[in-house]
Amino acid sequence: MSTIKEVVTEKLGAVGPAVREQVIVNLVASETDRRTQASLTVVKKLDEANASLKKINRADNETFNEDGSVATATFTKSRLEEIKKLKETIQKLETALETAFEKSDFTKLFELANK
Repeated sequence: MSTIKEVVTEKLGAVGPAVREQVIVNLVASETDRRTQASLTVVKKLDEANASLKKINRADNETFNEDGSVATATFTKSRLEEIKKLKETIQKLETALETAFEKSDFTKLFELANK
């Protein structure tokens, strides 16, 4: 009859593959969570940028025709620059999300999520 110590040693010797598999599962789950959180952060930033663009993407001065339609609309230089900057930010965020999801390259997404 085997002693308890011998049985324990024998069972521990066979645990290696199971431990290895569990480590792999945990590492994959951890990385998946990290990528999910970064993606959610970038989506939130994208929503905020779109909301900001919607607020400012209108003329500073407008003139109207008799029927109420807009005759002319003018923008200040600073407003045009702000609109341009927001559109560039939106493009960067969208590109990072597309690259992450289509090519599994999360480099740019992590960078933008941590800004």
